[in-house]
Amino acid sequence: MTTETDNELKELKELINSRFEQLDKKLEVYIARSDERLKAIEGRLDTMQASVNKIPELAEKVGELKNWRQIALLILTGTFGSLFGWLLRGGRI
Repeated sequence: MTTETDNELKELKELINSRFEQLDKKLEVYIARSDERLKAIEGRLDTMQASVNKIPELAEKVGELKNWRQIALLILTGTFGSLFGWLLRGGRI
C-alpha cells in the first residue's frame, strides 16, 4: 500500500471512530432522558399507590353507609306509611 492509501485509511478510521463517539454521546443523552422520565413515572406511581391502597377501605365505608341509608329509608317509609294510614282511618287514637 502506498502512503496515500494509508492516509485515506487513517482518515476513514478516524471518521468511523468519530461517528461512533457521536452515536455513543447521543445514546447517553437518550438514556439519561429515559432515566429521568422513568423516575418521574415511578414518583407518580408511588403517589397513586397510596390512593389505590385506600380503595378497599373506602368501599367498605360506602357499603356501611349504604346499609344505614337503607335502614333509615325503611324506618322513614314505615313511619310515613303508618301516619298516612292513620290519617286515612280518621286520625283517631
